[in-house]
Amino acid sequence: MGLIERWVTRLQGAGMPSETVPGAERRLTDPERIAKVLQQLVDERALVSVRLPGSDEYFLTTILRVDRRKRSFRLDEISPRHGHDVFLAERSLRASCRLSGIEVAFSGTLASVAVERGIAVYTLPFPHLVHYHQRRASYRASVGTGYATTLRTQHPEAGTLVAEVRDVSTGGLGLRMQLPDTVPLASGDRLSDCLVFFPEGRSLRCELEVCHVARREGSRWTLVGTRFIQIQRRDQVPLAQFVVRLERERLKLRPPAEGEG
Repeated sequence: MGLIERWVTRLQGAGMPSETVPGAERRLTDPERIAKVLQQLVDERALVSVRLPGSDEYFLTTILRVDRRKRSFRLDEISPRHGHDVFLAERSLRASCRLSGIEVAFSGTLASVAVERGIAVYTLPFPHLVHYHQRRASYRASVGTGYATTLRTQHPEAGTLVAEVRDVSTGGLGLRMQLPDTVPLASGDRLSDCLVFFPEGRSLRCELEVCHVARREGSRWTLVGTRFIQIQRRDQVPLAQFVVRLERERLKLRPPAEGEG
């Protein structure tokens, strides 16, 4: 396993599409500005989504370090592992990630590969062009009926609470739960010792912060928006892959736009 399975900080976005803020796109070509952006990605341990030639799959990596003098940077081993073999064969990639609400995208070409402590590390020259695009909050994928996902947590007054996960991102969860009017829940509250059950028997533990609560009059359901404030290391990559999987299913069901296929 590479650094991607080990990083500790809250997940950044996985390069998925999201609602844009009009007129906010910038194109960076100056090497010093590109180096600064790449170094920010290192400092924030941002999760980088990778697309490889001839594949529709999303792969994942992180930027390990930046060499301003040589105008190059190093990437951690691509995950899942078969992406590593594809990258060595094709020697090019398209990368995207999120940096403090900004979507960063660029293309890269493999210069060399080394092995450090049994993990592949790739060296790439600085990209000639970096797209720097303002985005809204991290993309959230809706959880369809075929991907039933639930959350269980403990509330100090209500005891065990069970919620449906309605949407998911690498930044948090959208929940729907039956919450009695007598149970207080407000923005800023923490939901500790949460256990999220994903399809196919997979689960993850996390701690969430409540961002907003909506109680609909006449409805027994309460909608709760949350963000991750703690998540176990081993769960970070599977979470991002689940978001990608949901988005791919959504795109399959989307009617073709005019002029497509």
